[in-house]
Amino acid sequence: MDKQIQHLRAGIELKDDGKCNFTKVKIQPGDGLNRWYHVILAKGRDRTVRQMWEVEEIQISRLIRLRYGDIALDKGLPRGGWKDLELPEINYLRGLVGLEAQNESYLALREEHRIKSSRIRRAVRKHAMHKKKDELRAGKPKVNKKFKSKQKARTRS
Repeated sequence: MDKQIQHLRAGIELKDDGKCNFTKVKIQPGDGLNRWYHVILAKGRDRTVRQMWEVEEIQISRLIRLRYGDIALDKGLPRGGWKDLELPEINYLRGLVGLEAQNESYLALREEHRIKSSRIRRAVRKHAMHKKKDELRAGKPKVNKKFKSKQKARTRS
């Protein structure tokens, strides 16, 4: 096993990614058949970690991404999930790919839009409720034509 880990640290040639290596491999203490490893990969694409272990004929049963660069990921973040980043985190990632830093975050603008949208939905619901009350006071029961036609169609069969 030590020889395999040395190979992973030294570098392995992969078809799609070229030569990849773990910059750090830490064996987590524990007993039993399954072992946990904490590894750091400097560059790679989707499934690179799994492919590297498979080259050494070690089967991977579970992978957990703990961080992306210097940005720690929440433990409760589901597969395919996302989290909003603060401006310094955004600028850190932009710097990694050679983009200029931003001066303001769009997160605040999106929050403002969300609040505005919720106010509009609340106003529409309130209007519909008042309209329904006015119809009941006037003695005009509201007739839902779509529901009535569906009900007729069900009773015919």
